[in-house]
Amino acid sequence: MLLLPVVAAMGPAEHLANHFMMAKAKVAPAPPKPTSLGTRMVLGALGGMGAATVCHPLDVIRVQMQLDGGGGTAKSYKNPLDAAAQIIKRKGLFQGLYTGIDAAYLRQWTYGSCRVGIYAYLLNAFTKKDEKTGKGLPVAFHEKLLMGSTAGAIGSIVGLPTEVALVRMSAESKMAPELRRNYKNSIDCIARIAKEEVLVQEISPAQNSQQQDKQRQRFE
Repeated sequence: MLLLPVVAAMGPAEHLANHFMMAKAKVAPAPPKPTSLGTRMVLGALGGMGAATVCHPLDVIRVQMQLDGGGGTAKSYKNPLDAAAQIIKRKGLFQGLYTGIDAAYLRQWTYGSCRVGIYAYLLNAFTKKDEKTGKGLPVAFHEKLLMGSTAGAIGSIVGLPTEVALVRMSAESKMAPELRRNYKNSIDCIARIAKEEVLVQEISPAQNSQQQDKQRQRFE
């Protein structure tokens, strides 16, 4: 008999608790904050660095094979595997297949970050949402094409110096020792190109002609 009041009181209390839990469950969660452009660019650069770590040896082999046999000389490499084996034997793994890797990383922080980050930012900014469901509506192909072209153009302009440095540093080991510039790193390569080649074009046409002759001799 003493338990009857307690049991009777549990019914309304349980009803109130269930009502409170259901009302709390109906409250829509706050929408997530959009990822900033800077964060998207950093994530794009980090992802690009991972890809560059894996693919950079292939770029070195490609550049070396393109220069192989230049000027009518006999080719040294039979195929990509033979090129990799000879490069490793001659220079070692890191100094051979990973020469210029810092330029590849710098390229990802310029070209890669702009290309991926700006495209993702534009896609998120111009994606319209359904008023009923709150989900994003599909973006038209021509709009995506325009966004990708814009991001790629900006990335190409920003990353062009690092692209030049990457090719220069990858090809240098194939040159004759007296023609090598012996760049210390990608920053040194870009700075020396700007100082020794770009500025020369503005100062003296005669010096510019001599510099171009030297450049042609490197690949002959």
